[in-house]
Amino acid sequence: MKLVHFILFMFPLVSGFAQKSDTLQILSPERFMNLVRQYHPMVRQADLKLEMGQANLLKARGGFDPKLGFGLNQKQYTGKEYFNLMNGTISIPTYFGLELKGGYDRNQGLYLNPENSLPSSGLTYAGLSFTLGQGLLIDERRAALKQAQIYKNSTQSERAIMLNNLMYEAGKAYWDWFSSYHSLEVYKDAYQASIERLESVRQFAFLGDRPFIDTLEAYIQKNEREFSLIQAKLDFTNKTIELSNYLWTEELLAVELEATTRAPGFEEYKLPENMLLPDSTMWMRHPELIFTQLKIQNLQIERKWKAEQIKPVLNLAYQPYFTNSTVGSYSMNDYKFGITFKMPLLLRKERGDLKLAEFKIKEATWDFTLKQQQIRTKNLTAINEFSATFELINQYTLTVDAYGRLLDSEKSIFQAGESSLFMINARELSYISARLKLIDVVVKNRKAILGANYAAGLLSF
Repeated sequence: MKLVHFILFMFPLVSGFAQKSDTLQILSPERFMNLVRQYHPMVRQADLKLEMGQANLLKARGGFDPKLGFGLNQKQYTGKEYFNLMNGTISIPTYFGLELKGGYDRNQGLYLNPENSLPSSGLTYAGLSFTLGQGLLIDERRAALKQAQIYKNSTQSERAIMLNNLMYEAGKAYWDWFSSYHSLEVYKDAYQASIERLESVRQFAFLGDRPFIDTLEAYIQKNEREFSLIQAKLDFTNKTIELSNYLWTEELLAVELEATTRAPGFEEYKLPENMLLPDSTMWMRHPELIFTQLKIQNLQIERKWKAEQIKPVLNLAYQPYFTNSTVGSYSMNDYKFGITFKMPLLLRKERGDLKLAEFKIKEATWDFTLKQQQIRTKNLTAINEFSATFELINQYTLTVDAYGRLLDSEKSIFQAGESSLFMINARELSYISARLKLIDVVVKNRKAILGANYAAGLLSF
């Protein structure tokens, strides 16, 4: 699908250069960035991260879901009921490592195991189990829930990182395309001037006002300009293809830029008026730093759980029984009690896991410190480049104007027969070089603004 059709039906762009073509479409940086932000597949991938965080938190909360259970085990042989064991249970885990349990047992049969003998009406029980050793302060379920909550927050930072990187790369691609387009315009002007000069020199030569050798020099100049123009066209074509990689439709169809799509006017974007750089401290809230901090918190929870596993396992369970399914029938003598204790003698696995968890925290902490410095450096570099290029734009605008006046004067002198093609070519080369350098400085200035916002993590908004 061609971009021009996509734009005409969905996003009308500001049209310009009416004197050149009625169908010419102008793709401004603001419109381009909006298109990328709305329809690029990576944006949808980034949004999916948030849903993954919610799903992971839901999964972790499932560790505290109440559970119902029912069991039936019976044997019939030669017309006799050997045994019929029926059991219904409900267990409710809590956040503090305490688990509430309740149930109803009813056992019948001629050959019941004595330990399964119950009143004919069955027994109802309600009790609890809790830990006094490993798992008292934190257990696997509580650790998983805390980590899931951190992961949910980290998905927001991860999404911001993905969008920040995407918009930065897309922005650089746009300004490279902008530069190649206006450089192409410079070479077009130079090539057209060389054609007109060749025709003029030929006429002067036929009239005897110029030596015929000048026609050869003008012809060589025309060929040089044509070669530069072909190279500029190739560069613009390649930059257009690279820019198209960031344009998609709502149906996730890749968009190809129409040949009539052009960059906005150079003068319009030469000076960054009303462009504010982010505050010099905003980089401290960069999503990558937040993501790393959350990673450290996650590792600290893991370390706490590993340290908990150094403790011995000591679990207690107590279940009082109620006959006739009534609480009033409770007797202190009717209960079920259990205790479990175990502990590795050397704890080599547990101590090794704890050390690894501590090493991971150190590694993540050093990574955080390094990222702080890297992001701060990027921010300062971008701000310095913006300031320098801003001054250069003003300076080089005057330089281009001066070179243009020199070229015009040299042309007038040439028309009067007091100059040479060599001088005109030299003046023209300086003028072309100055125009290209001004384009380069303007693009660097715009990329510096982009880089400063990227270093502050603001391109994701």
